[in-house]
Amino acid sequence: MSHKLDAISPDIVLFLGDTVDGEINPVLRDDLPEAIRLPVSARYVYAISGNHEYIGNYSKTIPYIEKKGIRLLIDETVLLREGIQLVGRKDRDSFRYSGERRKELPVLLDGLDMTQPVIVMDHQPPMIKDNKLSGFDLMLSGHTHKGQMWPLNHLISRVYKITYGHRIIEGCHYIVSSGFGSWGPRVRLGSRSEVLEITLKFKD
Repeated sequence: MSHKLDAISPDIVLFLGDTVDGEINPVLRDDLPEAIRLPVSARYVYAISGNHEYIGNYSKTIPYIEKKGIRLLIDETVLLREGIQLVGRKDRDSFRYSGERRKELPVLLDGLDMTQPVIVMDHQPPMIKDNKLSGFDLMLSGHTHKGQMWPLNHLISRVYKITYGHRIIEGCHYIVSSGFGSWGPRVRLGSRSEVLEITLKFKD
């Protein structure tokens, strides 16, 4: 991953959850995130929690990630120097493991300056049953791995509004990445790993 990030030379690096894939002990033993060498060009490095951070004991996984210089946003907003408001959501499945519910999106957006760009990071894309999908400019998600293996690509399309790529819903842009790693079997069929490069341009 590191050489891909160097080639892009990004201003901002965002990790969309599942940075630690489940059980924390192998990660601690092998120090896996050492393979993620952050590019010197990155002025900002942020992440959000995925469901696997909670599966692997969030009280250990989250502090471990932050020790690597990656700031996790858990139901909070940071204001970047360029005026971009970056909102990081706690993962939808966090309640199953922590007993704490995440904040509703309208609550997180309340009080933000809507004349300035608003980017939301949410590990899981919006589900088909979700509504009130507005009030921001861009939402970035992962989680789906674009199905990873047949026939999962067909099954996830019955759950999520968007499973991969870019769509505009209710005037808001959504981008879902297939992610860099995998889940379960270390194989992909019909889905490729990726480091996603996004160039943002805002109108005055």
